Amino acid sequence: MCIISVIVVVTVLLAAIVTMIYKAYDTSYRDQTNSLAAAYCQMFRNNIENLQLNIKSVESRTDVLDETIPLEERKAKLAELASTSIMKDFSVAYGDGTTYNNTDLTQREYFQTAMKGQYAISAPVVRLTDGSVTTMLAGPVYTYNNKQYVIYGSIDSLYFSNGLDTSSMAEGSNIIVMDKHGQIVAASDTNLVMTLANYTSEENKKYNALAAEMLSKDEGLYKYKLDGVEYIAAYKTVPDTDGWKIAVNENYSGIRSSILIDIFVILGISLAIIAIGVVIVLKVSKKIVKPVIKNTNRLRQLSEGDVTTPFVNDSPKDETYILSESMVNTVETLRIYINDIRDVLSALAAGDLTVKSNIDYKGDFVEIGKSLNQISSALKSEMSEIKNGIVNMKEGAKQVAAGSQSLSQTAVEEAQAVSDISETVSKINEQAENTAKVSERVAELTVNTTENAKSGGELMKEMLDAVQNIKDKSNAIGNIIKTISDIAFQTNILSLNASIEAARAGEAGKGFSVVASEVSALAAKSQLAVENTEALIKDSLDAVNNGTDIANRASEEMNAIVADISRVAEEIAQINAAAVEQKNSITLINENMSKIEAVMQSTTATADESAASGEQLSAMSANLANTVEKYITE
Repeated sequence: MCIISVIVVVTVLLAAIVTMIYKAYDTSYRDQTNSLAAAYCQMFRNNIENLQLNIKSVESRTDVLDETIPLEERKAKLAELASTSIMKDFSVAYGDGTTYNNTDLTQREYFQTAMKGQYAISAPVVRLTDGSVTTMLAGPVYTYNNKQYVIYGSIDSLYFSNGLDTSSMAEGSNIIVMDKHGQIVAASDTNLVMTLANYTSEENKKYNALAAEMLSKDEGLYKYKLDGVEYIAAYKTVPDTDGWKIAVNENYSGIRSSILIDIFVILGISLAIIAIGVVIVLKVSKKIVKPVIKNTNRLRQLSEGDVTTPFVNDSPKDETYILSESMVNTVETLRIYINDIRDVLSALAAGDLTVKSNIDYKGDFVEIGKSLNQISSALKSEMSEIKNGIVNMKEGAKQVAAGSQSLSQTAVEEAQAVSDISETVSKINEQAENTAKVSERVAELTVNTTENAKSGGELMKEMLDAVQNIKDKSNAIGNIIKTISDIAFQTNILSLNASIEAARAGEAGKGFSVVASEVSALAAKSQLAVENTEALIKDSLDAVNNGTDIANRASEEMNAIVADISRVAEEIAQINAAAVEQKNSITLINENMSKIEAVMQSTTATADESAASGEQLSAMSANLANTVEKYITE
């Protein structure tokens, strides 16, 4: 059964190998064909550049263009230049297409290209001068002495074909170079060149598909059949040409036959080697298989965790003995390592953190020994830190509990103080409200007093006007009294004159004398009344003037009182505004005190909780200390 499996596996492998070899050969031939096409492209490019240099060498010679020199001498000079170059001959064409050889090149494509200022190379053409098949090369149009010239020449029509070698290719393979019109420019089969074969013509219909493929793309691989033979063409565009394409056509059928022959040879050799190998394996396997199976079984037990079952080396003294001895050492070493790991971990599990591994681990197991000791050291260090931390935690828990109790007591006292302050602020708030109300009433009274004072000032002004009127009237009365005094004085004068006249009249004037006496007496009384009235009016005027002065001073005082009352009203208004602002501030203080009181109550509750948590933390730290005491660190 095992042999059949081996045969099946070998067969599958051989089939895979054959397929891979075939694909590798196929890819290799394709790459080789493509590389060959690229190499020929470079060869053509070099040849064309060399031909262009030959044309340039003639362009630099003005003596072949100087028409003062006879034409025959110029043609002789061109022939001399051709003899030292790879060109068959040189000639010159004028801008109108006529040449030194009396031919017309206007219909030649290479001449048309040259007149555009470019180098041009033609496919093989039938020459106008002698009818031979040749390839023409022309340089760009050149101006000399205000005339246009084109230097051109011919090369052997097989110039490009000479380097196309198919000797390393499969029989029936060929190489062609085709211009953009499908005409064969060069070929390993030179007959195609000399007959001016065109792969796009009806005459070469079997090549039409290949020509269409080559002309449609710059490069590629194309597989086709021709006369029952399969070909693969690697084609590329030739640089510095007007669309020339080179195609390396490999006989793919021949290549495939060669590949299959190589594969069958390799396959035969492989089968022979396999057969010999099978015989050798069958002989050797009997000595090797038994120890290998024994080692395999022990490895399986080892993979299942069995490191205690002993392994006896009873193999013959060959490579299998070394294998079995290695198995013995492996099992023993693993047993020692695992027992050591078990002992260390058991001690750690029991709380002994001072345990160390004393086994000399080797190879990659060295890290296990280091890790065991590092684990022990790390646990010991960490446990010591934990113990120290527990002591600090117990002390800290006590301090937290004490601090929390102190904070709680302080918070209670502060809450009481805040409550007292809140009550005081409430009383101040009430007083501020009363003050604001009183200041509002005082402001109203001040406004009324100001209005009354202004009214009193107006009355004082009216009184002054009345006193002034009395003074004016008194002055008028004085004038009247003065007039009356003058009348009395005149009356008295008249009475005296009447008395004198009565005395002169005697008895006849006695009656008139009595009247004159009465008039005189009446004038005297009038004079006395006038004097008394003047004195009274003077006293009245003095009293009026004094009253006017007093009224003026009273008016000034009243105006001052009005101004003072106005200022008092303004001050009281400011006091009222301040009282209102004070009331608002005290209200805000009262609200903030309420918030502070709430915060203090919360702080008190938090402090009580912290005190309880501190006591719990102290108890937990004591329990944790008891737990870690069982671990040995010293």
